[in-house]
Amino acid sequence: MCHLHRMLDSADFDRLLKGLQNEMKAKKVRSVVEKGPPPLPTSSGGTSRNGFGTFTPRGRSLNATPDRTRPNSRSERVDGDLLSQHKFGRRAGGAAAGANQRKDTHALDSGRVSPAPLPLAEPVARKPIARGGGGGGDDGSAKMMDALRARASIKSSPQRGPGGSRNGSPPGGDGGNGGKLLEALAPAFVKLKSKDWTERLDGLRKLEAVAKRANSASFTERATTQMFDVMTPTIGDSNSKVSSQALETLTDILPSIRDGMAPALKTLVPKLAAGIGSTNEKVRGAAEEACESLVDSVSPELLAQPFAHCVTYGVARAKPALLHRLADVVEAVHPTKPQLISKHVLPAAMSTLMNEKNLEIKAANASLVSTIARLLGKEALLQHAQAISPAAERKMEQCLSGK
Repeated sequence: MCHLHRMLDSADFDRLLKGLQNEMKAKKVRSVVEKGPPPLPTSSGGTSRNGFGTFTPRGRSLNATPDRTRPNSRSERVDGDLLSQHKFGRRAGGAAAGANQRKDTHALDSGRVSPAPLPLAEPVARKPIARGGGGGGDDGSAKMMDALRARASIKSSPQRGPGGSRNGSPPGGDGGNGGKLLEALAPAFVKLKSKDWTERLDGLRKLEAVAKRANSASFTERATTQMFDVMTPTIGDSNSKVSSQALETLTDILPSIRDGMAPALKTLVPKLAAGIGSTNEKVRGAAEEACESLVDSVSPELLAQPFAHCVTYGVARAKPALLHRLADVVEAVHPTKPQLISKHVLPAAMSTLMNEKNLEIKAANASLVSTIARLLGKEALLQHAQAISPAAERKMEQCLSGK
């Protein structure tokens, strides 16, 4: 890190530090850079197994003394015990120099003389990294440092999309009328999330007023999704007044939204089905009106799958009404996309035929099967049932024969 600090500008080094995910690591690096390289290790004061000082990363400790209690312990240091830069060990100069060295070593071990501070190695001047893209061995280092700077710059700057915003969307929401619609609906959203049922009731009225004034281009996918994410839960509100008002609001705004409802249908239709199956007469009537408005306003190609799903997995009390609506959807979708009938509606009718025992549900399902047989042919239905099981084939034959 000290080397990098010397090689980089302060601004480049700061950007590199910002790339660290852990703030504690960044503080540690700054502390090391400010204090400079760590000093050579000092004495640990212990002894090793052979009677001499403990080993450090640079050799034996300075004040280690031989263990006199261990057998065969020596009274003088051995050549090479310390690194050559520590200036210990035997030196050239003959016997006199050796005697003087032993005296100095004995005085040092006894504590009468303090060891002289060890000189730190002088920093080696390095050739600056080539930044101009020239040849030679430094070109690879220059490219590496440029890559590090680029990575630090990317991590330290906020991620922005092509439109200039942080999430990649154009400034101001989804732009255009959709963003303006969401801004106008914001006060209604706040009220719809309130714990006070009167506030939720008022929020539904405000939402209806804004949605009726908006043009069809305002109901973008994002705007419609956000609006119904807030509104749909109120259809099943615990307060019947709020639930009824939500269904009435839905009935009134569907003609304005029309096929813009597509992103919300998977969550909205099950809520409608639950409303149709409600024990509250007012809620049930409002849900049936909303379902009729949905069939009239939205393209049948968009309704085939969610209606078929609710017929298979929905509330039993709502299935007769849903089966009748699904028959209307089949009539409308057959001229343009008959494959949707085979893919979604026929499996739902077959499942109802095999599993339901309620007379009202069976009668509504028989009407749906008759409509499908008239449009696709009886052979197509029998082949579908035959592929399931012999019992399914018998059931289908009985249904087609009117038994």
